[in-house]
Amino acid sequence: MPWKRCIKKTIDIIVLLRPTSPLRPSSLIESGISLLNNDIAATSVRAVSPSTEHPYRQWNLQDGYINGFSNSLSSKLELFNLPRQELPEVFFQTGDIEIIRRQTLKDGSISGDRVLPLMINADQVHDIDSQEDFDLG
Repeated sequence: MPWKRCIKKTIDIIVLLRPTSPLRPSSLIESGISLLNNDIAATSVRAVSPSTEHPYRQWNLQDGYINGFSNSLSSKLELFNLPRQELPEVFFQTGDIEIIRRQTLKDGSISGDRVLPLMINADQVHDIDSQEDFDLG
């Protein structure tokens, strides 16, 4: 029977393409796989874009008052009051693609601790999370 002649294969890399990001830059998959293959210490690759809003400028609400998110990182500094130019560069995960090593998943993580960035221009990010996003697309 033909189905009994299956060749046993081990999948070493998993590519996760979220359906909420259907419009991806061309050759994104190939670029991501190449990036992961060229760094054996990396546990995964994640598409990112420079963030427009810095997390140090974010606030959370507690007991009716807002507190700077950055206070949880350092109680001695008000990082939210630093000039924008002194803040570290941060990135937003776009959801376009994640490429994960099999071993990373076996270790119980979808990212691992050595994540390579796959840079995407902000104008190429098309995240569809609502009907309004779909209509604008």
